[in-house]
Amino acid sequence: MNVIDLHQDIAGARLHPLLDIQTDFAQLEKANTKIVFATGFALPDETLEAVIAKDFAFYNEQCAKSPSWKFIKTAEDLKSVMSDPSAHGIIFHIEGFPGFAGDWQLLEQWYRQGLRSAGLVWNEDNLLGGGTNSNIGLTEIGREFIAWCEERNILIDLAHANPTMFKDCVAAAKKPLFISHGGLDSLVPSKRNYTNEQLKEVVAQGGVCGIFLAKSSMSAGEAFSVEDIAKHIKAAVDLLGEDAVALGTDFGGMISGTPQGLSSISDIENLWNELKILGFTSGQIEKIAFLNAQGYLETNLPR
Repeated sequence: MNVIDLHQDIAGARLHPLLDIQTDFAQLEKANTKIVFATGFALPDETLEAVIAKDFAFYNEQCAKSPSWKFIKTAEDLKSVMSDPSAHGIIFHIEGFPGFAGDWQLLEQWYRQGLRSAGLVWNEDNLLGGGTNSNIGLTEIGREFIAWCEERNILIDLAHANPTMFKDCVAAAKKPLFISHGGLDSLVPSKRNYTNEQLKEVVAQGGVCGIFLAKSSMSAGEAFSVEDIAKHIKAAVDLLGEDAVALGTDFGGMISGTPQGLSSISDIENLWNELKILGFTSGQIEKIAFLNAQGYLETNLPR
């Protein structure tokens, strides 16, 4: 089964012994992950420019030593990887922009290097707008940032956007947005999950919603297993339809705990088995595993 994963913190995980067991390039290959959104991620007390430079270098090093891996910069790159059984692709995604000071030349440099997906915020506020732990919305520079991204067909991710920020981004955007990793607030109340209305709005505009695996957002109780993820996916499909739900695991960044039976990307086959138990057909599972994300990317990446 091919996999497109809309969110993994591969570069950051290598610095944290408790997180680097969740994913690496060997595990991604074992799981037949064709495309992975690989993050550049800086904490609020880190220098964004320096961290992103290190993360780019990390992914470029992998592509240099393993020719089967390449940066995905265009829809044509995507099609090339998906049609080659031995190929794998990285879509570089910046998750939050702490310390961003409106340096458009720096953004242009990152775009040339391969930036193709951007989440404006993480948990904390920045110059672009308000994160998960805030009620602040999109700033004027944030609106300029969205316009800059859309001119270049850089994808805009609504993960970590608080309700005000979410509403403002949807109003400002002219192209389909997506949620890389999140869940249903109606199933598990959480700041990192979304109301049914928010999810439907993303899908109505042509976006997809990636379901992620973090315990804090996927389980309301102490027990947490791959069955919980399968049930969450089923609820999402029941709400949004089978053509709108994708996978954004957040492996490499799950500090709240991984599901029993799905502790790393190597175990992804266990999720497909649970979906079969819930009555999903092979065709429906393929949509969730990669086809829905593939369709969104082919339509919205640069050409």
